[in-house]
Amino acid sequence: MDALSTLPTVISAGALLVSLSASIFSRRSWLETNRPIVTAEITTHDAGSESILFNLVVHNVGNRPATEIRLAASSEIIQMLVEPTARDRYKDEVKRCFSEEGRIAVLHPGKSVKNGFGLTSTDKKKNVLIYGASAAIEIHYKDLNSRIYKSKLTLIVRDSAYFAGSGWADTD
Repeated sequence: MDALSTLPTVISAGALLVSLSASIFSRRSWLETNRPIVTAEITTHDAGSESILFNLVVHNVGNRPATEIRLAASSEIIQMLVEPTARDRYKDEVKRCFSEEGRIAVLHPGKSVKNGFGLTSTDKKKNVLIYGASAAIEIHYKDLNSRIYKSKLTLIVRDSAYFAGSGWADTD
């Protein structure tokens, strides 16, 4: 066999490898693009001169439904957000968001769900959350094919209308 007769075989084998690599890359890219992406944030429900009421909002910003969504944080992490002097009833409401009771069965693309998440007040005795506190949490969820995903993000307790904590009142 001379080198000239093996050249087509080598070229064919190289083309096959390139095609397989492209196919694998395309599938991985498609799976990464066409999936649920779940995020969470603490948002202002209502704010006045005395207090700010908060919601915990969970969003599916991906383009596929997410299932079995659960926010996860240890007790120590949750305590970083909650005022130690808050009544147990209010502390339990916050903790419930990170428990099995707070599990979300399904969240469709572009949809959000929310839950009350405490308040801060100028009267320190009424505080449930610590204004300005932050905590790293995890979000565990699946897609419709039972592929498992985990996201990590930080929740921050502050007025969501004003990212740095101050702003002008709306006159509308």
